[in-house]
Amino acid sequence: MTPKIYAHCSYIGTTGYNNHTRDFFRELSKHVKLKVRNFSIGNTWDSYSLTPHENEPYINDVDKSMLYKQSLWSSDNELQDYDIYPSKDKEFIQDFNLILLETNHYYFYHNYLGPKIAYNVWESTLQPKNFFDKLKEFDELWVPSKWQRDCSIAQGYDPNKIQVVPEGVDSNTFFPERVDLLDQYKDGRFKFLLLGRLD
Repeated sequence: MTPKIYAHCSYIGTTGYNNHTRDFFRELSKHVKLKVRNFSIGNTWDSYSLTPHENEPYINDVDKSMLYKQSLWSSDNELQDYDIYPSKDKEFIQDFNLILLETNHYYFYHNYLGPKIAYNVWESTLQPKNFFDKLKEFDELWVPSKWQRDCSIAQGYDPNKIQVVPEGVDSNTFFPERVDLLDQYKDGRFKFLLLGRLD
């Protein structure tokens, strides 16, 4: 039987989390039945409609086949879900919920029908205590590395409820390119490469 998953995430947009989420769920949708509740909006957002993300340059038919609900803030500051890309194929009761978001996101604090899995990427040794306590309420925690798993266990997470699910690299976008080295780099000495980002 094919598992049925209800994903809760920031699917639309161009941040690292958006890109990771899209790539992850596009691949996962090849193996399971999947529908997506989306929190974020993109640069082309105009207003709510049944097809609100049509002008996002990366959106494709696979995305539309999964996108199910759009979360929006109401005038009384309540988070409400609205139908998007309607299809009878998405009207199913999920076997479990998969919440893939950054630390302390609203979706981690919602009530869910059925089992729930948190998938969270955190690049520090400790999670904020209140959020970590919330993670302990999940049936399972997925993290992208053994290092994050070890840090989570050291902070008090049950080792039987945590899985390493690595983040993949899209080999169609990122691939090695053969280049000829300049003569000054062919002197047999080890070279250091420093990479960083603004955080």
